Amino acid sequence: MLRGFNVTSRITEQDIKDMKAYGANIVRVVYGYYKLISKTSPYNYNEAEFENLDRVIDLCEKYGVKVVINPHTVPGLESSDYTCSPYDPFWTSDEYQDILADLWKKISDRYKSRGGVIFGYDLLNEPFVPNDQEIWNRIVARLTKLIRDNGDKHPLIIEPHGYQAPGVWIERVANIAALKLPVDDSIIVSPHIYDPLKYTHQEVIASYPEIAYSAVGGKTALENSMKPIVDFQKAHPNVRVFIGEFAVARSATDGDQFIKDAIDFFEKNKWHWTIHSFREAYPWDVEMPLGTNDMKPRSSAASRITLLKKYFEKNK
Repeated sequence: MLRGFNVTSRITEQDIKDMKAYGANIVRVVYGYYKLISKTSPYNYNEAEFENLDRVIDLCEKYGVKVVINPHTVPGLESSDYTCSPYDPFWTSDEYQDILADLWKKISDRYKSRGGVIFGYDLLNEPFVPNDQEIWNRIVARLTKLIRDNGDKHPLIIEPHGYQAPGVWIERVANIAALKLPVDDSIIVSPHIYDPLKYTHQEVIASYPEIAYSAVGGKTALENSMKPIVDFQKAHPNVRVFIGEFAVARSATDGDQFIKDAIDFFEKNKWHWTIHSFREAYPWDVEMPLGTNDMKPRSSAASRITLLKKYFEKNK
């Protein structure tokens, strides 16, 4: 079992030492605000960020922490730097999809010899396709072939895709059965758990005011929302599950109960997980107090990190 955090490439050596002291043994390095590739033409690579990623991988190897590489956003994803939309031109553009393939060739060239410190390559953050359910499956097959033909044996982390068509809108976890996995010995499926969004993102998204966990169904509703993952795992018993993101905003004063219920379900099903996030964004900062999304002094005794440490102790 791997248990840890989402982080940005700005993570310091002291941050990694502190995480390791808590017991975390994996980080998912995401490139939303900081990017590996420019999203404006001529779509240049950010070589300084690749050097920064080298630094993070070296430090994680030094302290015995696994790394997930996740570009998070690429050219053609215009709605957001942090997620995908079915309205993004990426899904209908060969040019943008070629850019993603070229990016993964560059990543593979650079890191294919890094060995076990890299837990896996997270191919794209939170895909959400329009009209054709097979768009993401085709991209996954293409990237898998590219990386394997490059002699790279690192695990490939594939996120389920949401789907939008006239009169149809299916969220990613609910749509996980539509994911068609390539024939490969090292595939990891990675759903994200933020359901229901109006609870987990309260006051992060302005139109989502504070709401109680009980008002959205509590533990029973949360576990029911994850049942498609359980069913998928039963249908693919050789495929590991990694919950790459889950969280609830600090403004939710009962948010720790959501976190506990979620992790207990992950542990029961032997799913790896990285919570969002560690010293990255104030609404999700696990070392800051609950009841507000504002910046507050960090503490190793804050309620959320105290809860997480009970699970990280298993890593030790």
